[in-house]
Amino acid sequence: MFEYDDYDEDAVYHYIFYHLILGVAYKQAAIDPDWSYALRMELEAFLESKGCHSLAVAILPDHVHLVYKGNLNVALDSMVLALKAHLASWIQDHRPTEPAFAWQEGYGCWTLGPEGLKEDRAYLEDQENFHRQVPFLEEYPMLLQAHGIEYEEEDLFQPLQ
Repeated sequence: MFEYDDYDEDAVYHYIFYHLILGVAYKQAAIDPDWSYALRMELEAFLESKGCHSLAVAILPDHVHLVYKGNLNVALDSMVLALKAHLASWIQDHRPTEPAFAWQEGYGCWTLGPEGLKEDRAYLEDQENFHRQVPFLEEYPMLLQAHGIEYEEEDLFQPLQ
């Protein structure tokens, strides 16, 4: 009979990768490109502290894309809520804004297989060029649709306040 005490986590192999999108709430608190690298380092350190691993990050003034390897022992929603709280606190401590930095409610997230992982990493590398032509508020529903995610218009990210 299996007993939990005999469970060997080292014998568990998994492949679970996520593409996560977070939206910034306020124009006055937009992410400045001058400090986005420091924010990226903080984001990646937080993920590592949760047993996750960042594979690609795109930080833009009004949103963040993140492709990362998940940890089976950390629930997705708990990890994302903790990440949002941690980064908002870090931003307010290091780059105070008025109003205080905040993320919009919710987030977008989907899992990636091997081909999707490769495609999404390349997609994140081209975000600055992409957003010269397509604004974030158009990109977001397109991505949700492309990944078969149903949504309500009123629940999508909103223009910066």
